[in-house]
Amino acid sequence: MNRAFRSTLRKWLIHARLLWLARLIYMTPGTIIGWYLWHFRPHKQFVIILSAMRSGSTLLKALLAEAPDIEQIPEAEFQIPGNRYYVYSQLYQLSDQPIVVLKHPANYFDFRTYPRLPKGQFKLIRLARNPLDTILSLQQMNQALGKEKTVEELIDYWCTTYENLVRVQHPQCFDLVYEELVAEPVVLTECLFRFIGSAQKQGVDRYSKPQTYEWTWKKDDGGEVIRSLKVQKVQKDYRPHRQLAQQLRHHPRIQPLMDIYGLKWPE
Repeated sequence: MNRAFRSTLRKWLIHARLLWLARLIYMTPGTIIGWYLWHFRPHKQFVIILSAMRSGSTLLKALLAEAPDIEQIPEAEFQIPGNRYYVYSQLYQLSDQPIVVLKHPANYFDFRTYPRLPKGQFKLIRLARNPLDTILSLQQMNQALGKEKTVEELIDYWCTTYENLVRVQHPQCFDLVYEELVAEPVVLTECLFRFIGSAQKQGVDRYSKPQTYEWTWKKDDGGEVIRSLKVQKVQKDYRPHRQLAQQLRHHPRIQPLMDIYGLKWPE
């Protein structure tokens, strides 16, 4: 069922005042399954990575999947409406491992409302990357996908996403800066394994390719760096991007966010 059809159907149901009944019918089987899984099967720990696109979420997911109790799964939607048992049933089936790491960065079509956290028990990793590298990487991705976005649109995307994430209040949230992860992957992944309750005790700086799918644009990182299977700090020449860097440095929405997240401008 595609997005346009779902939207049309939803509008019709609202008009007919039948949306509540349709939701009840649609979610009842999943709710029953979720109730059974919660009460009679071993509990699973869900970990949600929150970030903008091109902020290192694919790398982070791959690093965490080096633990014996975590499987590297494709990008999955965690913004699931419904009661906690229905949500649990939908997420439970994504992996056979006891810890399920989910990543779904803010997209161009939903960043103004992102994130819509599901009901239930989960842990969050809030991942941030400096705006210059993020926007340069977004431009590379857009070129590969044939998308056209102006610099102003990309600035608004970055700012809105991280303004929304600032407002996320959750008792189990780990704040992570991409540049720090790349600089000290072993130290930070060790902290993350401890935070999510993994059996993995030592941090890692290498990772494996997915076993059941391929890294591609739109679903994960489709670039070449991720295929090196090792964390690495890529050296860039920022001289061709001086105008963009100056524009970002003087933008009124950016520096306050960088201060909040502890981000630094690349040298």
